[in-house]
Amino acid sequence: TWLLYEIARNPRVEQKLRAEISATFPQGERPDFETLKKLPYLKACMDETLRMYPPVPFDVKSPVAMDKMPNGAVVYRKYNR
Repeated sequence: TWLLYEIARNPRVEQKLRAEISATFPQGERPDFETLKKLPYLKACMDETLRMYPPVPFDVKSPVAMDKMPNGAVVYRKYNR
């Protein structure tokens, strides 16, 4: 969704992607995995989108109780409720 949003906001990127896709896939040809690897600009756009909008921006986890690790160490965390 974010990739499509960014493409819609940037006409220059859209034109460059259209040109790359049109050159790689002749009219009516179905894409396959091997051919998709030949789209470096699309991959760069996807990577940049994931950098800008990571799927998990932060991951906050805390234990709800004390836990004993396999090496015998007891792990606990003070947290506010």
